[in-house]
Amino acid sequence: MEAFKGKTIEFLFFLVFSIALASMTYRRNAVWLDGLTLWTSVLERSPGKWRPYDKLGVALYRRGEVEKALNLFETALKLKPDNYELHNNIGLAYQTLGMKEKAMGEYMLALEKAPESAMAYLNIGTVYLNAGDFPSAAGWFLKAVEKDPDDVAALVNAGFAYGDMEQYDKAIGLHRRALAINPYDINAHFGLGLAYEGLGRVSDESLIPGMMKDFLREPDPSVQLAYCFALARMGQPEFVDRIALSLGNKKLQEQAHDYAVELGRQSD
Repeated sequence: MEAFKGKTIEFLFFLVFSIALASMTYRRNAVWLDGLTLWTSVLERSPGKWRPYDKLGVALYRRGEVEKALNLFETALKLKPDNYELHNNIGLAYQTLGMKEKAMGEYMLALEKAPESAMAYLNIGTVYLNAGDFPSAAGWFLKAVEKDPDDVAALVNAGFAYGDMEQYDKAIGLHRRALAINPYDINAHFGLGLAYEGLGRVSDESLIPGMMKDFLREPDPSVQLAYCFALARMGQPEFVDRIALSLGNKKLQEQAHDYAVELGRQSD
């Protein structure tokens, strides 16, 4: 089954960042409108502290300026050499630049400094995943789950790895565990739809009523769209319109339909 190949790569890197950008609610001036401006300003005032280098690196990474981000992460590490999260960020930058051996070295250093943290296990799993070694990838993702049973990223990526190995029952179980923790995770919905497709259950209408019930219970549009996409991937595109119409919202119907069609096209 080829439906799974490469599906995790599109979103994987953004799942493994160690620290999200902070929300500076106590200031509302224009200087705080984006992470790049914020942390550039903080760094100018506090050049001897490690955190501004790290945060600015995250902002630059998200803009695609990976080499600049890497330099900032390394500077932060010099100021805070005991911080395992910085090794993860440095490894992530190396991995994005295609320097897999250096990335793995950084992840191993993170693991040595914080063996109970799920993050390094997750990141190591992505190296194996990108190399096409799905059994090793799944093993590392499951180690991350052992350290943090509520790590949705690890559960979802393990689900995709098992899907790539055509072990669809295991994939379904992992994606369902992820959705039990966070029903808003679209990647878990996506993986669940692909796993059902892999099992040849794309026409199994016994699955549809439960999904429609869950869908109608959800007020959040992102979750509604995730269900629409999963249903479309299960070979039931007509339910996209039917569900949206049942909400009496034409705009949502059009949005859900376009969303499902576009993602379905990308995943073919």
